[in-house]
Amino acid sequence: MFSILALNAAALIWTLLPTTIILMLFYTILQIYLKSAQSIKRLEGTKTIFSGNVGLAISQTLILTGMLQFGVRQTAEVISQMTSVERILQYTHIEREPKWEKGG
Repeated sequence: MFSILALNAAALIWTLLPTTIILMLFYTILQIYLKSAQSIKRLEGTKTIFSGNVGLAISQTLILTGMLQFGVRQTAEVISQMTSVERILQYTHIEREPKWEKGG
């Protein structure tokens, strides 16, 4: 992993900062995922927590993930539509070409 970052930094030094930020973000998400997975496995082993509750927690997590994905998709759609509106507004402000005269 470090060799990829080193080659990336050697080729394009300005990409090192965003790459490092994304790496730290992914590492944080990985840690959260591992802690939640360990907690779910711990819940499965106890007798006071019913397995149905664990299943409910997993299904609710999947539903929440789907809702997040839908929200991101809708945000991208709104951005796309706003870009279209901006382009239409730019086209309305274009100067008209002079009339073309035939034969000349």
